[in-house]
Amino acid sequence: MKDLINIAIPNFNSSLTILETIASVVNQSYHQWIINIYDNDSTDDSVKKISKKYNKLITEGRIKIHPNSNFISQAENWNRCLNDISSYRYFTLLCADDILEKNHLKTAINALYISNNDVAGFSSAINYINHKNIITGYRSYGFYSLEFWVSLFYRN
Repeated sequence: MKDLINIAIPNFNSSLTILETIASVVNQSYHQWIINIYDNDSTDDSVKKISKKYNKLITEGRIKIHPNSNFISQAENWNRCLNDISSYRYFTLLCADDILEKNHLKTAINALYISNNDVAGFSSAINYINHKNIITGYRSYGFYSLEFWVSLFYRN
């Protein structure tokens, strides 16, 4: 059996982009995933839009929304995501404005399988998009490139 990948998505007022982010997971060539959305007391209609568009997947338990009753810092909401990852062998943190290429999860899981647990992470290129889903920039990360580690250090 293929391993389930936990896709953890922190959300705060991301109604302009989060549906496309979720669609990029739903349309993956690797289908063994669960999406956990950690909503940080959003004041927009992002949770309502998710609930309406992905009602069937929510009912099936493939998408779970974890609402926060009050606003917390972005770092604390990311920590909420990290608190639940221990029950999954594989996970990824996905921003609410990220879009995965169709084979991203399949490529990642295959790379991790052949690593014999010697690799603790997988990274790839990123397309930056705006609220109209137009690519506004591109960044390529190599797993061992200095830019990845510097970025990880300064962003976390």
